[in-house]
Amino acid sequence: MIQNGLEIKLKELGKIISDKMGIDFVDRRLPDLRRGIERAAKELGHRDWVSCLQWLLTTPISRDTIKVLAAYLTIGETYFFRDEKLFKAIEQRILPDIMHEAMRTNKVIRIWCAGCSTGEEPYSLAIILSTVLGDLSKWNVTILATDINTSSLRRATEGVYTEWSFRGTPDWWKTRYFAKVREGRYHLINDIKKLVTFSYHNLVEDPFPSLTNNTNAMHIILCRNVLMYFNPTVRRQVVHRFHASLVDRGWLIASPAETALIEHPSLKRVTVFGTLAHQKGSGPVLHHEYICPPHSAPTVNSSAVETSSETNIGATSQARISIYKGIPDRQASETAKPELATSTRGLAFEEAQRLYLEGRHEELLNRTLSRERTTSWLDIDDARILALLSRAFANTGSLNEAVQWCGEAIKKDRTNPSYHFLLATILQELGVYEGAVKALKTAIYLDQDFIPAHFALANLEKKHGNPDRSRRHFRNILKLLERFDENGPFPESEGMTAGRMREIVRSVLEES
Repeated sequence: MIQNGLEIKLKELGKIISDKMGIDFVDRRLPDLRRGIERAAKELGHRDWVSCLQWLLTTPISRDTIKVLAAYLTIGETYFFRDEKLFKAIEQRILPDIMHEAMRTNKVIRIWCAGCSTGEEPYSLAIILSTVLGDLSKWNVTILATDINTSSLRRATEGVYTEWSFRGTPDWWKTRYFAKVREGRYHLINDIKKLVTFSYHNLVEDPFPSLTNNTNAMHIILCRNVLMYFNPTVRRQVVHRFHASLVDRGWLIASPAETALIEHPSLKRVTVFGTLAHQKGSGPVLHHEYICPPHSAPTVNSSAVETSSETNIGATSQARISIYKGIPDRQASETAKPELATSTRGLAFEEAQRLYLEGRHEELLNRTLSRERTTSWLDIDDARILALLSRAFANTGSLNEAVQWCGEAIKKDRTNPSYHFLLATILQELGVYEGAVKALKTAIYLDQDFIPAHFALANLEKKHGNPDRSRRHFRNILKLLERFDENGPFPESEGMTAGRMREIVRSVLEES
């Protein structure tokens, strides 16, 4: 039983935690909050839960404190292939549909497990993908796994599990994908483990969709047993942002108990093999002959990308990029060009930006692209609109078109580092490593203080076996962040705070 005065204080703390983490501690859950504080008190430096409660109410709650509280206030109960019907639906219906579409475009498949706990769910998906896709080298697969509980993330990254995580799975499956390290403990094989990227992400405070943290253009988002803990306002906001993070016809999957909590006019409830999921509705059809340049765009590869590097770029005006070989110039045949619904005077940048920021990517594209009007895509004078169109295509999964339109933005404004960074992000999703590196180096040459470009380049160098260069870029980021307020965003951060970026960089350097 909680004394009346302490109950009032617990309610006050519950409101603060709801604002920071989204978790809704209604009256009936106050005992859960108390038990969580009792367990967290020692780690937070307090002898008992009452003194810890008082401290939490009188001291601004830092991100480090949130991470400690998350370990004691969130439930991470999971196991491999939890919910057999769901994984059957993913393997036999959802993934094949995504693969069919990806085969016609760029063989990109992107999945996000939001609230991944100790990793059994994203690793289960990785195993399914390895089975369904066969030769993974022919695909560009992203499985992003995020959580607010850093203790769970550390366990997930290790990839070591006990028998309890395998309940319901056959013995042969465990033998095939795991190596026994000691009695009752099994280590996931590296071929599966390397498919998943784990990262801290707070669905309430951290931005998404975002190119910076790779939460954009997802084909599948799984967020199971998370939404039920959020208050209604936070839940609506998170669902809205999940919708914006999905490509058209992408899937949002929650637990059966949470299905009724998902309310969005463009998320259609679908039953697949007895399990409920939500699919992002399709807008008016965008015919590719209106979108692509006059000549059909080939698959992107390193040789088709030419970007001046920081060592030979010379004067700023010499920065150049040819996205595809054979892009038509202004003298190309007028009859072959795609056409725009309006000129830039008809669709102002402010209106285009509003549509983009609201996640209305298909509407932005459909209001811009049309067969009937006479204004050519090459006549857009505002590079910002071209860049928005590129981002909209990237966020709907049309990466080849995104590259094309980004190239046009760069032609209009060659010295804008943001456009080169955008290009690098898209090329990275396409698996064009050398082109992405060159574009990032160009962005940094044009603006040596461009933190997201340093961050992306550091991660690319790390991924491709260049640890010294990676650490150098990470250390540069820490120096650049010194000039920014801890709780404020930095340029091109898409809402991420300087403090959050500093935490990410420090954790990476500690691990390396």
